[in-house]
Amino acid sequence: MKNFYLSRKQCKQVTRMANEFQSYLPFEESTFGAFINDLHSFIRAMVEQKVLSVRQAIIRMYRTSLHNMIDKYYPNGYKANKVVRYNYRCFAVTRLINPEYGFTPLEQVVAMKMIRAFRDFARSEFKNEEEYINRLDKAAAILR
Repeated sequence: MKNFYLSRKQCKQVTRMANEFQSYLPFEESTFGAFINDLHSFIRAMVEQKVLSVRQAIIRMYRTSLHNMIDKYYPNGYKANKVVRYNYRCFAVTRLINPEYGFTPLEQVVAMKMIRAFRDFARSEFKNEEEYINRLDKAAAILR
């Protein structure tokens, strides 16, 4: 599977977000990485589906998955992590459409849109879910 790498500025932003959104509980895995992996599968499914009823079912499944992850990583509510517990390095963002082919610059834009949508959603303490889902749907529409 081929990856594409973020620019230096985007890399710093993503690293800062990964540290900020790391759960205050002592998990071994990256909280931010888990949310982003879930987001990737959601966006892929939304891009592949053109039928509205199927897309609505995908949104319902994603909401369930999202609530499960929020309950797992933030059982007492979201608190921004002030301590840099882990030294995250910039990571490659997996391709969104066809993982076996080279990436398109449009996918990099969409990837950053989803990451920033998650950032705003988490900073709102996971309260603006409808706006978050709408932003993700708009990002997926770019790739359709």
